[in-house]
Amino acid sequence: MLVNQGRPLVDYYVELADTCGDGKLASNWIQQDVLRTLNERQIGIAEFPVAAPSLAELLRKVAGGELDTGRGREVLAEMVASGTSADEAMKALGIEEVDDSALETLCRELLAENPKIVADVKQGKLKAAGSLIGQAKKKNPNVNPAQVRETCIRLIQEGE
Repeated sequence: MLVNQGRPLVDYYVELADTCGDGKLASNWIQQDVLRTLNERQIGIAEFPVAAPSLAELLRKVAGGELDTGRGREVLAEMVASGTSADEAMKALGIEEVDDSALETLCRELLAENPKIVADVKQGKLKAAGSLIGQAKKKNPNVNPAQVRETCIRLIQEGE
């Protein structure tokens, strides 16, 4: 797929994959996000406003759990629109990392508000914890969904 796009895109991919350290992640983002932007703007990779090292910085944040994929895409859109770095785009969008204590406090609130979900998870229905994610995102859009789920399940299991 990438090879058919020509040498400049392959070079961009190689630099991106080498810099972020994850070839599969780099390939997915190029195929899903970079190529879409190139098609929408009718430009080639040479005119793409986000250099491979800048996109690699964003992908490392996504891979490291600092951002979920959805928020990562918002950041990329801001980077494309403004020509800024991932950190600058995150700041412009009001995205900040949620520390562990704030996440745990939020999860404790959600568990107190949702006794039925707590009961379901205690019965082994771990999927029930998924509905807590949407509630958590409403209260704090900066939370990582996977961390919310993991923390809520851990708190429920520790409470037994």
